[in-house]
Amino acid sequence: MTSRVSVSKESRRLKYELIYRVFESNVARTGKAEDWPEMVKEFHFCPDRKWRADYAFPNDKLLIEIEGGVWSGGRHFRGVGAIKDMEKYNEATVLGYHLVRFTPEQIKGIMAIRTIKRWFDNKRGITSKNESLFP
Repeated sequence: MTSRVSVSKESRRLKYELIYRVFESNVARTGKAEDWPEMVKEFHFCPDRKWRADYAFPNDKLLIEIEGGVWSGGRHFRGVGAIKDMEKYNEATVLGYHLVRFTPEQIKGIMAIRTIKRWFDNKRGITSKNESLFP
């Protein structure tokens, strides 16, 4: 018999897998239309550590992190986890990377795509309309 906790964990895991797949598909579709390079999953950006960014555009030095547990006090938002994330993000910055961070809810909608588009537009010297990030 499966416990209620494991069923809940499994359904949550499947929910987030779906959210990530939709995000990846949206980035691929938008990226093709906007002539972005291909996005890479689990990009190892630091030669001295095992750190990986959730997603990256390596040649453009753009890292994308999805931060879960915002409302539940997850690892990224509690003491040691937050400090370790700061160390990782600071090292990425020292290595010349740009970092954008989103919650799973933000990658479900259009906020993440709009932010990435604005980042690429800015890099290319294109003045993009500063659309509201919060529909």
